[in-house]
Amino acid sequence: MASVDFPRSPRLTVTRALALCLLAGTVALTTYAADAKKPPKRERDADAEITDFSDEALSKRFQLPLSEVAYLVVDAKTGKVLEERQPKEGFVPASTIKVASTVAALVVLGADHRFQTDLVSTGVINGGTLTGDLFLKGGGDPMLTSDDFETMAQQLKAKGVTKVSGRFLYDSSAYVTVKAIDSEYEESASYNPGIAALSVNFNVLQLKWERDKKGGAPRFRFSAQTDHHELDVDYLKAEQAQPGTTGPYGLAYKDDPKSPTWTVLPGKRPKGEIRVPVKRPDFNAAYLFRKAAEKHGIALPEPVAGTAPEAANLLVRQASKPLPDIVHRTNRFSNNPAAEMLALAAARKLSGKSLDPAGAGQVIMAWYKEKIGGTDWGGLTLRNGSGLTKDSRISPEQMVGILRYAQTLSIGGQSYAELLRAYNVGKVESEEEYGADEGPRPKEKGAKRGVVGAMAKTGTVNYSRGVVGYLHTGKGHDVIFAVFISDFKQREVMQKQGQTWKEPPVRWWMSRSREFQRALVKRWAEKL
Repeated sequence: MASVDFPRSPRLTVTRALALCLLAGTVALTTYAADAKKPPKRERDADAEITDFSDEALSKRFQLPLSEVAYLVVDAKTGKVLEERQPKEGFVPASTIKVASTVAALVVLGADHRFQTDLVSTGVINGGTLTGDLFLKGGGDPMLTSDDFETMAQQLKAKGVTKVSGRFLYDSSAYVTVKAIDSEYEESASYNPGIAALSVNFNVLQLKWERDKKGGAPRFRFSAQTDHHELDVDYLKAEQAQPGTTGPYGLAYKDDPKSPTWTVLPGKRPKGEIRVPVKRPDFNAAYLFRKAAEKHGIALPEPVAGTAPEAANLLVRQASKPLPDIVHRTNRFSNNPAAEMLALAAARKLSGKSLDPAGAGQVIMAWYKEKIGGTDWGGLTLRNGSGLTKDSRISPEQMVGILRYAQTLSIGGQSYAELLRAYNVGKVESEEEYGADEGPRPKEKGAKRGVVGAMAKTGTVNYSRGVVGYLHTGKGHDVIFAVFISDFKQREVMQKQGQTWKEPPVRWWMSRSREFQRALVKRWAEKL
């Protein structure tokens, strides 16, 4: 992974945190490999005008064999196949699989669903003291922040609580807690944190360092940050890594239950910071709530794990944003923790069980096979809800089937397409350009001929790329499409070199595959 200058702003908005998760993944996935094959110099001008948009011409131009490309385009109303290539072949979906996770969540949970984070107790309040146990119960809110904890602490104080005589427990029993989305992936990647039903701030922390004026040994500290608050975190330690340590900033995690530690190689600047993933998300959330409570004059014991009894008394309830808003943010910023938690929530309601991401993927896969007819579901494999894995597989036909189903949903007056992100098609025959800044095309009967619009979900992970979504063409037609490109042979080479999850994709392949898929979408925008 390339070394990058991480943002030095002392505050992070929720939107910026989501965006930085996306940025971290993008930076990681566009790094050169030392032995990577590079295209001839004459082939490197990706900006030269394309005059021949046939599959064969695009394959030659971008040096990507057509055996590595699959797509399907259908009429949005009738389902008639308009163009196809290997529509039944399974490809690595990467983050496009978030479509499957978010659609399942909207249908299974309902568009009116709000996640709940509760403070419940087993005692009574007497003279400012809660004479019993206090539980912080996670309900799987993907957008929960430590700002919400500040609010919950204030509400608890308003109930008259200043002290707890019993225990302070955290309950994340709704899901199986894991230390990383994918255990085979880079452990220091901020977009590969632990997942739990009780999670906060997307399960990332800031690791900061500062040197004195003489340039001595750096002083480290951790913090949880939002746009409005910053809480110091001292249950973690940081140590300077040995010189020559590989990896971004030399980051490595020592999973010591008594003293979990990150090692890091700080830059030469007097001070800096980097985002690190949380490995114990439920404990981290409870720890941060305890810090927030302390700020508001409430003394809580050290947090321990536990399950709240059904008969516990509700003291404070924090409701999430509406589910469509969460889905939109998850898709727009391609947020991995949020996608995993949405998939887990849907799978729990379907199965009645607490599951891990892999188990949730199995449940959602079975649900789609039963829910949507007329689609060949052979080979579908969902290892998690975010796409951060080498093992998931989906075909263009299966993805288009999900998107066709999604367009029939009524989501609080919105369409599912509006919960995706605008995809820049580029100039088409009408000379109208549809880009990321224009927003979704206006809702109007009979969209104007020549005005092109695309709402899509993209995905990228080690030698695999995809884009799926909805397209309004220059000729006034609405189509649904899915494109996947994967170099399975190169992935195997990287596996043999022991670099499978060290983010090795070469910049030229990533650029060429991106431009190939964009050229395909442009062809459909002009032709169909």
